[in-house]
Amino acid sequence: MECWWCYWGWHRKVADIYIRAGRDLRDIGCDPISSLNYGAGHIVWEDENFDQAEWCIEECDKNTLGTPAEELAIVRRSLVELHELPSEFKDEPHNGYDGDCNHFNPADFPPPPDWEMVTFEQMQTAIYKDKRPWE
Repeated sequence: MECWWCYWGWHRKVADIYIRAGRDLRDIGCDPISSLNYGAGHIVWEDENFDQAEWCIEECDKNTLGTPAEELAIVRRSLVELHELPSEFKDEPHNGYDGDCNHFNPADFPPPPDWEMVTFEQMQTAIYKDKRPWE
């Protein structure tokens, strides 16, 4: 079963934080996807647990992975920005969708009409091509 975020994408406000951090990481010579999705912020950015930003910030502060300071500062900043974002943009806005139940399909639970959603592919394009696809 595909998760809701994987199917619909992320709210634009969340995606903008990820894209900004990705571009900054790219500009210092880091692989943005590896730095964001597989480092101290992986629980948030890879697993899409946007409500766990505070825990990941604490992990950044411990730096048990030995991440270079400049790279870690960008990842940490993205997590702080996400943590400060109102929960309405980080919570799955659906009624009754449970990704663990095979009889539910995320397509049946669309985001609110006023939400601009951004897919991971669009975020990658924005990071690597300096243009946000929705502009």
